[in-house]
Amino acid sequence: MKKAQLILLLLTPIALLVYYLSAHPFKETLASRTIDLSKYTSSQRLNFYTATKNLDGAVIKPHAVFSFNGRVGPRQAERGFVGAPSYLAGQKQNSAGGGICLVSSTLYQVALLSGMDIVERTPHTNTVSSVAPGLDATVWYGRADLKFKNPYDQAVAIDCHQEGQQLVISIKGDAATKVALNKVSPELRRRQIGPEGDRTLIVEVYRKDSGHEHLVSRDRYRLTH
Repeated sequence: MKKAQLILLLLTPIALLVYYLSAHPFKETLASRTIDLSKYTSSQRLNFYTATKNLDGAVIKPHAVFSFNGRVGPRQAERGFVGAPSYLAGQKQNSAGGGICLVSSTLYQVALLSGMDIVERTPHTNTVSSVAPGLDATVWYGRADLKFKNPYDQAVAIDCHQEGQQLVISIKGDAATKVALNKVSPELRRRQIGPEGDRTLIVEVYRKDSGHEHLVSRDRYRLTH
């Protein structure tokens, strides 16, 4: 019998629970969002998989800052990224890693709902059909990043997995972090202004926690559809 198995047999039920939680600190889902894969091309889906493969399992230490670009790395063919439709400088074109702004936008929403402090986030110049204005976060290696800080005294982790045609992106933590999050119960609210005469849309996003609303962002977009 292995030493680890012997230890488990000798533990009381309460001690066993403590042992399990210490060995599995990211058991609780703090927030989660999904991407419907059926809506996207095979090249875009491949880029989703490549990006989320790098994101999955990322541990963010207490009060540390996470960088999307730092974790996912350059969008290069030798790293598994392929050419796919994307928006660069407001123009739709094919580029290596095209489509992963949907991954970063989904993670941005998850970060907001799990209580993370947003350090850096860049909206698109134009509205995009895949993400509601105000809830997007474009990424461009070396130029635009998504960064957020873990405000908790415990580490959290990013979890990415597929369920059928749904790609699930979550931030997970331990029971204490879940309790702390439940006390504030973050909710998001969008306020849309316009469009104005020049087809400009202004969108404000608020996060409500502990009964108080805070302005998260105020973005200006050019309407494209």
